[in-house]
Amino acid sequence: MDDKILVAIVAASAAILGGIIQKAFDLISNWQKTKQERSKGLQNIQKEVYWDFFLALQKLMNNKTNENFSKFQESVNKALLYGDNDTSKIINAYFRELIKEANRQQQQPLNHKEYQTQIINSMRKHLEMEKLENFELISFTPQ
Repeated sequence: MDDKILVAIVAASAAILGGIIQKAFDLISNWQKTKQERSKGLQNIQKEVYWDFFLALQKLMNNKTNENFSKFQESVNKALLYGDNDTSKIINAYFRELIKEANRQQQQPLNHKEYQTQIINSMRKHLEMEKLENFELISFTPQ
């Protein structure tokens, strides 16, 4: 075979291989960028959902009305849908215990502080924030 043809074949093969490799790296890079953007978007939604949860819980604690309970229930459902798995499990357990307490099906008094601390720390862990040692929502019910 002629040396010029062999050199041309090697050069063409190298160019094609280089193009394929570059395209593969571009695809991987774009996929990772899209995944990061999606993850960042979800994290922003979670921050809002977590805030809404605590705001609704605080309002319910301050004023136990049907409207406030409905808003709290909505915030729980959003947290279960958009929250990370660990936080969602704790919120769900707390909500179920709150319902039992409201229906007087509890054997022992509900430890709100423990649940609230677990919830806030699970949220903070997921959002890559420091843990709180002592957390409790305090209700305000003026006379």
